[in-house]
Amino acid sequence: NIAANPKLGPERIRTVEVLLERRLGSVLKLSTSVYRNRAFDLVQDVPTEVTGVQQYRNIGRMHAEGIELEGEFEWRWLRGRATHALQRGRDEASGNALPNAPRYLGAVNLVLSLPRATTGSVEVRGMSSRRAASGDRVPGYAVSNIWVAVPLQQRRLRLAGGVYNL
Repeated sequence: NIAANPKLGPERIRTVEVLLERRLGSVLKLSTSVYRNRAFDLVQDVPTEVTGVQQYRNIGRMHAEGIELEGEFEWRWLRGRATHALQRGRDEASGNALPNAPRYLGAVNLVLSLPRATTGSVEVRGMSSRRAASGDRVPGYAVSNIWVAVPLQQRRLRLAGGVYNL
């Protein structure tokens, strides 16, 4: 059972981020981003004075910091992008790692320009293992996606289709 809380308010977040971007010639761009987030008044369900009744209240606090590296290139008929992020988040009350927050995230994407303005893409995304709210370990994974887009009606429309989670 959940008791109503008319005093329930919005969650708040403060973010500081520094981004460094560098172009190397006309083909390659590299960037690095460092960030820190602090969230306040996070909504959590807590027991009330009445046994068996919970209520949502603005009591949670957390902080997270991380770094993201990204590289992009464009060369003739091929474009690509790769990212890798390292992050860490903690609950401020307990000091524990945030649930369902992987330490590592990554992605690689290649886009191929084909004849007649047709494009094709392949993408791989992944994340490291993490702990669920229950404390159980959730394994890391990687998924692949592919898609193709074909112009229609003298290039005024595009038909696109993809296969996801390969």
